[in-house]
Amino acid sequence: MPHIKLPTLLINGLFDGGCPKETCAELHLELLGTPGEHKMLVQPEGGHVVRPDDVMKAMIPFLDEYLGPVS
Repeated sequence: MPHIKLPTLLINGLFDGGCPKETCAELHLELLGTPGEHKMLVQPEGGHVVRPDDVMKAMIPFLDEYLGPVS
């Protein structure tokens, strides 16, 4: 994963038993070659399947920042 240098948004449910923050989500982000300021971890309420509303709340600002706002 160190060859990946793209800005990365990781959305991980706060109560995700399959990929807990400490042992899975943070490790994924740490292994990426992306500079730290371009990595974002968002943890909305929920488990492994995150509500679409929460996904959109995280994705829209992230995409606006890296791709520009929709006009």
